[in-house]
Amino acid sequence: MTSRWMVCVFALLIGCSSDNGGEGGTAGDGGSAGEGGTGGDGGSGGDGGTAGAGGAAGDGGTAGEGGSSGEGGGGGMAFPLLDPIAAWSFSGDAMDDTGNGNDGTVQGATLTDDRFGNLESAYSFDGNDEIGIGNNVKPNFPFTFNVWIRNESGRGIMANDDVNSNGFRWGAGITLNVSGGFVATVFSGFATASTRRGVRTDPDVVRPGEWQMVTAVFASLLDTRIYVDGAEVPVVSNGGTGNSLTYSNASGNIGSPDRGSGSGAWLPFQGEIDDVSVFDRALSDEEIETLYGGFTTQTP
Repeated sequence: MTSRWMVCVFALLIGCSSDNGGEGGTAGDGGSAGEGGTGGDGGSGGDGGTAGAGGAAGDGGTAGEGGSSGEGGGGGMAFPLLDPIAAWSFSGDAMDDTGNGNDGTVQGATLTDDRFGNLESAYSFDGNDEIGIGNNVKPNFPFTFNVWIRNESGRGIMANDDVNSNGFRWGAGITLNVSGGFVATVFSGFATASTRRGVRTDPDVVRPGEWQMVTAVFASLLDTRIYVDGAEVPVVSNGGTGNSLTYSNASGNIGSPDRGSGSGAWLPFQGEIDDVSVFDRALSDEEIETLYGGFTTQTP
């Protein structure tokens, strides 16, 4: 499946109103050759270990029985060094691949082909769908969101808390604005300009109908950066004078993060979403380039 084994590429690459509006919607204004191999029996790739039965040089060759993920494949995936606190590869389900228990709750979204053509390895959203991600993906500054999208319409991509453009907004989120840019915003209360602070890409860089990797680095309240396809994009203020990031006890959401309605709301996403991850630190330029390179190279 697409992304669970895509981690192997990482290892090679890195060493293993309120103010309902404004532009941007609500966010606007055992031994490596021994038996069992590197992972041993039942290692990181499931029964057969990373190197499969017989180890890296044992029976079964480099991949051994069951291939690089061992017999059964896909299981026990990890992200070497990059170490997200939550990650959803959407390879057949919405489970949290880190093992931290932030498994997604799918409501309406359906599995579809990913950008490589792999079956059931991304989720399709029709404007009425969402995937809940629970209430434990809420790091303090600095932190990073990373997500692959193929946008058709709609504006909401993800948020790690409850966002209601007609009420209270909490946490942080990524969305699109009406002119075709990406927006990253933090919230701290009732929907007014004084409880939000965000940036948007300038120039607009959204390419409808094409897969893009979007990364938002929330380094601090006054330092938010946006990267598209591994490269930093210039940003300008998207308005707001909020002075904090505040969380509630509510669940975060992928696909339809705004509970509000009206012209200023983040309309639910329509298109495909894949390979979502959250880090409790600010990824460096080099790490984001590595992330993009790993996710655009498919090994046989």
